Amino acid sequence: MKIETQVDAVVHFIHKMDIEMLNDILDDKLTYQDMEKHRFLDMLEIAFDAIKRAGNEFLIPHKGMCNRSDCNYKFKGYSFRGDNTGAHIDLIIEQTDGIVEDIYECDEFRCKPKTASSTGLRVQLDVEDCPF
Repeated sequence: MKIETQVDAVVHFIHKMDIEMLNDILDDKLTYQDMEKHRFLDMLEIAFDAIKRAGNEFLIPHKGMCNRSDCNYKFKGYSFRGDNTGAHIDLIIEQTDGIVEDIYECDEFRCKPKTASSTGLRVQLDVEDCPF
């Protein structure tokens, strides 16, 4: 994958499950999933740890969109799926001209075309269980 934009870099570093690089490239002034960047990244790191514990080394990005008509219908994002188990996290990445404006989970994500299996543990960013 050739990295030409901030969005490309975000996808690449989620693929690698590299929180440190995501911290470096995401804007400190923005919120992600309606929380400060550091808190969002803490939650994402917990999700990455769960995906790794499930037996995965990296995540494979599959393009898609929100499929919920009363939400962010047709907003674009990725289903990031584990290389071994299919454990995954579905994220919408809002952007303008390659610059990330927001990242958040999607509860009803659909890959287009249907490239990713719908099986596997869906890992969520659980704000309620976060100890910090």
